[in-house]
Formats: sequence, C-alpha cells, structure tokens
Amino acid sequence: MMKTFPSHKSILIGIVVLLFYYNLDFFMHLNSKTKEQTYEWKNLKVLNSIAHIKIISATRSGLQIADNQSISIPTRYTYALVVADEKYYFRYEYLVHKSNVIKFFEVHWLKGMPTNFDGEFTLQTIELPLIQNGKYTAITLGDKHLCRSNAKDFRKELSDISDIIFLGSQNDVLGYPYEAQAGYSSQNVLHLAKKVEKTDYYILLFDWHKDKETLNDYLQNLSKIKQALMQKNPKKIFWIIPPKTYNLEAQKAIDNAIKSLSDTKLIVIDPSENNNNALDDNHYYTKQLMQQIAQQIAKQL
Repeated sequence: MMKTFPSHKSILIGIVVLLFYYNLDFFMHLNSKTKEQTYEWKNLKVLNSIAHIKIISATRSGLQIADNQSISIPTRYTYALVVADEKYYFRYEYLVHKSNVIKFFEVHWLKGMPTNFDGEFTLQTIELPLIQNGKYTAITLGDKHLCRSNAKDFRKELSDISDIIFLGSQNDVLGYPYEAQAGYSSQNVLHLAKKVEKTDYYILLFDWHKDKETLNDYLQNLSKIKQALMQKNPKKIFWIIPPKTYNLEAQKAIDNAIKSLSDTKLIVIDPSENNNNALDDNHYYTKQLMQQIAQQIAKQL
C-alpha cells in the first residue's frame, strides 16, 4: 500500500498556523509583562483583607461577587482576590451594589484572572503606585468625561508621549490620578478649582448638567473657574469643550463662553470641530478622539 504524505500546501498552512499561535502567545505574555512593569510592585502595600468572599462570575472586563458584609471598595485602590497561593489583581471603573451582589464594570486584570470560582476567596485592598516618569505635573478636572470611559486612554496617551505626571486624589482603572466625579456641576468644578493643589498644567472637561443648575449659572462659573486656577500660576490651562449634546442655542452659548476665555495661557480645544464621528454610543468622546486630543495638547505644552 502506497503511503500518502501531506501536500506542500498543507504543510505550509500548518507552519503558518503554528507561527500565528506562537506569536499570539508571545505577545499575550509580553502584554501581561508590560502591565506588571507599569506598577511599583516592590512598593505594594496591603491595607486590609476581607475573608469569605464568593465569586459569582469573572470575565475579561467584569466581575461579580457575593457580599453580605457591606464592603467598601473605593476605585482609587487596586484589589486582589486571594485563594491558596494564587493572587488575582484587578482595578475597576465603577460598580453596582444590589441585593448582596457587587458587580464591577470595566475591570482591568493585572496578573491573570480567576477561572475556578469554587471555595472562598480573600479580598485584599492594596496600595499599588503607578510608575510615572516626567518633568511636569498635570491635573484633569471635570465630570464623567475625565473619570470614566475613554478618559483613561486620554491620560495614558498624554503620559506616553510627553513629560507629564498626573496628580489627583482619585485614580482611574489604569492607575492614573485625576480630580473628577460623574455628575459634577460647574459649581462642583469651581469648588475643585479652588482647593486643588498647584500644578504645571490643568486640563478641564465637563458638561452643563441642566438638572442641577441653570445655563446662566454654568456660564457664569466658567470665568470663576479660570480665575481660581490662574491664581495658582500654572504654565497653561487646557479647556476641552464638552460634547455637543444640547439644543443649538445652549450649545452655541457654551461654545462661545468657553472660547471667550482663551488667551496665551488658556488653550481651548473643540474636539467636535470638523469631526462628524466625535461621540460613541454613550455620548463620550471616542477613544481615538481622546487620544488625538492628548496629542494636540502634547504639542502645546
């Protein structure tokens, strides 16, 4: 009986497939290593531990745990789920706590994720500094646009391409500090502007929240915010015009009011200008656009 051998074409396809999976595995491990090197692991500090944690589910971007202990889990910290000799580190963007279940959203796993949910875990709250290198400091002030969604990509991009180190009392899902809160009105931002520490650069972006303040109050607070920050003598202030989601009359008033603040030390950026695809489905500036804004700012530091 004549033996049959694979054709040259079949062998070539097999080699290509093997090379693809080899390189995929390599880059996945490389990405994991890069994530680990982003943080000061030697300075990791465990702040507290809570035992008897049960994992309901875990995905690449989500986590659910049972909670009968009213756990406090601020976003500024890193967390670890510990079982036996295994530790799974993660950060998250926001959570929903309902009916003794905590659902974490936009989860960022730092050293792998759990796949076996049997048994009980210990939840550790960890202080894990982010490695930042640069000569100048910056603070991002505002509302949801600078603490959720693609704000993290904006800060990472600006950090990667400039000599900027971010400051702030809170930290995003990647670990970059900021001063912002979802739902903050112009009055809240004004309060922030008055109390925030001195820095080389301030970057602002926040909506008009018409359920919390009148348009006139919002417009009047803009100049007050500028004045409060200018008293701290920064090198520059970058003011990003918020997404155009209002009626035309209100949007025109907001755009004009912010642009009127422009001078040699206050740079106004209008991301929607000549851009028909500025927003994602949740009315945030897209990741690509936020990265472009970072690039625009980097050129003007």
